[in-house]
Amino acid sequence: MILEKRLTAVLDAYREQDVLAKGTKINDGRIFVPTSLQEAMTLLTIGAKSGFYPNRGYFLDAGSGDGRMVALLSCLGYKAIGVEFDLELAVYSQGKLEQLKRQGAITADAKIAKGDFTDAGTYQKMGVDFQDIRNIFHGINLVSLRGLVEKIKNESPSGTTLTLYGPFGMFPEFEGLAKVSGPHRLGYVADVAYYQKCRVMNGRRLETAAQQVTAVR
Repeated sequence: MILEKRLTAVLDAYREQDVLAKGTKINDGRIFVPTSLQEAMTLLTIGAKSGFYPNRGYFLDAGSGDGRMVALLSCLGYKAIGVEFDLELAVYSQGKLEQLKRQGAITADAKIAKGDFTDAGTYQKMGVDFQDIRNIFHGINLVSLRGLVEKIKNESPSGTTLTLYGPFGMFPEFEGLAKVSGPHRLGYVADVAYYQKCRVMNGRRLETAAQQVTAVR
């Protein structure tokens, strides 16, 4: 299946869910608001065209929701995996991936695990070593973001990328991670910012060699 048809299949699979995006309840009464499909395509295009994702190792969606980012990444040729803590969303997203695999829209190795994305056991269930994850996407949740950043700082190789997506003004600085670019305005309510783990030599931080990410429209 050619890329255009694969993308159409992925977009169609989640279009109905987008209609409910402003108020999709999950099992404990919280509200799940998925990443906009249009904005997801834009932020990945910005990163890819700027050379921000040179390593085609695993690309993790940390907090993968209904699985749309994992499906989109797989469709675009990345080794895409996701971790979702909520059981209802994890089961739903796993079903969506199986549907898209049967259609030939995504690769067979795309997978989502139910669990905590800071827990090594979650990745063991998928047969993945966290150090092999070279690109990470996270729709900002300030409660869990700090834990994710600490895991990247402590375990990820230098050069690992972190793409953060979320409301305006929610893009802090992190020790050990360089903000390569952003935030860039994506739509009426969301921005994207790009970070990369710095190299450290003799206790001195060396800035990442990543190319400056510029907005591509």
